[in-house]
Amino acid sequence: MIKKTIVIVLFLMLVSICVSSCFLDAIFKKGEKTDSVSEKNKVEARDDGLGNSMGNLRNLGLCDIEGDWIYCSLKGELHKVSLDGKKKTKLSDDYPMYINVFDGWVYYLNYVPEVIENIHGEDMYISAEKIYRIKTDGTDKQLLAEVSRCGIVMVIDDYIYYDAEQYYGGDYPSRTLFKMTLDGSEREEILLDSYNINIDGEWIYYVDSSHELSDYYKIKLDGTETTKVADFDRLNELSISEEYHIDLSTIKVYNKNIYAVRINYIDGMVKNGKSPLYNLSTDMKDIKKIINDIENDCGGASGFSFNVTDDFVYYGTGGSLYRADLDGANIQKIADDAPTEFIYVFNGYIILVSFPHDDQYYANPIYRVIKPNESDITYK
Repeated sequence: MIKKTIVIVLFLMLVSICVSSCFLDAIFKKGEKTDSVSEKNKVEARDDGLGNSMGNLRNLGLCDIEGDWIYCSLKGELHKVSLDGKKKTKLSDDYPMYINVFDGWVYYLNYVPEVIENIHGEDMYISAEKIYRIKTDGTDKQLLAEVSRCGIVMVIDDYIYYDAEQYYGGDYPSRTLFKMTLDGSEREEILLDSYNINIDGEWIYYVDSSHELSDYYKIKLDGTETTKVADFDRLNELSISEEYHIDLSTIKVYNKNIYAVRINYIDGMVKNGKSPLYNLSTDMKDIKKIINDIENDCGGASGFSFNVTDDFVYYGTGGSLYRADLDGANIQKIADDAPTEFIYVFNGYIILVSFPHDDQYYANPIYRVIKPNESDITYK
């Protein structure tokens, strides 16, 4: 009888332990879900070999998203912020631009405000910037390259493409496009005298500063097959009564098409602070105005912010954010009272970044994270 009682007690203790273990495990798992963004709202890692989209990077690449986290610039530092804005973790003291999240690493340019130095008897703008990578948990920060006046950093598969000013013995620097391994151990020059870089598929699109500034070229990622693809003077000459110019800083190339703002200047000023957006096929056989009035939110020509990605054009006008098909059809309003200085798009999420008017060096961005028809969060 005693043995039977002992067996029963041991059995009940074992059941109690199993139940408690399962209960605690359920609580733990439930706690994990409530502390993070739900599975349906996560942004999966990109599967196209890119660290960030070209449209986002051409807008300075101030943020990127992967999983539950936004990797971004906050108060002049690199942070990661949960999609709901509730959790913030500083990864680095550096002020990041051109952020690429790729294979467990965050690649970025440490932006440094320009200073004027006297070189060969002339005042020149110089910046001592650096390209870094750091793991997504904030460990193992690595210096990859020291650069000056960098204009883009883009991770594609096993390489980083970036352009910067480089001196080659003359009085003036040449803007050069480089290709570098992900660990920075190897680097080669791809192009000289090139700027306003866009990469679409296997092609690099660029303005060649050694030729007419209205000429646009492309070259393969391996540095072969240079081809002239566009002459923007052709578009500028379409107007008879007013003076129009393509703003080269706004060019974005997407799916073998060029998108650029055509600025209407009157007495050196942008008329009404708005200008049309054009779509040009890269063979220049098709030129079409697709949006009538993109707003200038940054106080200068380069402030015409729009983004072309995921088969849509996103743009701001009249204080609101809009989305349209690539041909300008089916215009939809996404948000009101929306500052659209910089527009970023990530697989269902739209991030609008704005700055206080007295923020000279873009150190204090304000983020508005929108998931259309679901959520709208602002943080800084």
